[in-house]
Formats: sequence, C-alpha cells, structure tokens
Amino acid sequence: MRKKDKRSRLTVAGISLMIIAFLVICLSSRSGKSTESINRLLIESCQLQRVENASFNPEAEVIVVLKYFGNNYMERSRYHLPLLPTISAALVQQRQMLSVTTATGKQVAFDKVGNAYGVVTAETVADTPGPSER
Repeated sequence: MRKKDKRSRLTVAGISLMIIAFLVICLSSRSGKSTESINRLLIESCQLQRVENASFNPEAEVIVVLKYFGNNYMERSRYHLPLLPTISAALVQQRQMLSVTTATGKQVAFDKVGNAYGVVTAETVADTPGPSER
C-alpha cells in the first residue's frame, strides 16, 4: 500500500511541476509583449503634444514657452532666439513640427522631442546681414 501512495504522490508532484513549468513559459513569453507595449506607451508619453507662447521680450529676444507632453507633463522653457539652430519653413511643414510665433513675427518650431529651432523663411534670410556686411 505504501508503494502505491508514494507513486501517486510522485505522479501528482510531477504533473504539478509540469503545469508550473508550462505556466512559467507562457507568462515569460507574454511579458515580452507587455514590455514592448509599455515601452511604446512610454515613448508616446514623451512626445510633445502642444506648445504655448507664455511671454516674449522683444528687446532681449527671449521667448518663454510652455511645452505640454503626454501624461500631463508640462515644461516651461526659455529660449534666446539668436542662439537657436535654424530650420527652413518647408522642413517644418514636412516634419509636421509644432510652432509658435512671437510678437515680432519670428517663428520657433519644436520637434516631437521638444527641441527648439528658429524658422527661416525667404523673408528672414533677406533681412539678416551677410558675412561681408557685418
């Protein structure tokens, strides 16, 4: 009788170990998919959603901008317009960048990460002095 009890206990223990191993394998393959979806959500929440012009000082050419990212994260940034890298207006439209216009008519564009660029149009290129005029 005891041998049959030991065999049945071993059988139950073996089956339960196989079930546990099966569940661990299923959950481990499933966690990879959930990790990808979590990473995708984190990337989407870090993208710039909206930009607002908070203030502009025309004498110092300093603009203060409120940037709204996903998950209700807001950032307040100050930019000195002459120090911004420039980008063409056509490229701003092509990349579907968000932009803000100052009181003097200058535009500042923002990519999805939140980096700022001064927008250069044909009119602003004609207004800036060349290297020989400086």
